[in-house]
Amino acid sequence: MKLFNPGLILENDRLLLRPSQPDDLTELSKVTEPDIWKHISIKVTNTEQLKLFLQNADDEKARFQRMQFTIIDKKSGQLIGNTSFANISPENKRVEIGYT
Repeated sequence: MKLFNPGLILENDRLLLRPSQPDDLTELSKVTEPDIWKHISIKVTNTEQLKLFLQNADDEKARFQRMQFTIIDKKSGQLIGNTSFANISPENKRVEIGYT
């Protein structure tokens, strides 16, 4: 079942969203600061939790339930975060945008 192109890239003048890659872990580990996560239902406050979060995203992608994107600031070229198409349900024609 192919829901969308696994190499999908979304962009505008400021941002580029590309599929997340294992090499993104180092830069994404900067978002494991506890204060960032205090108002979010899941907690990713260390590198091990981040690895599990990203592995879960890969597992859900394999089940056609999620597509994880890494967000790049085009001006600086820096990785600044991630987001997802999640809870994908072709039967219900539904996708959530988030898990940011």
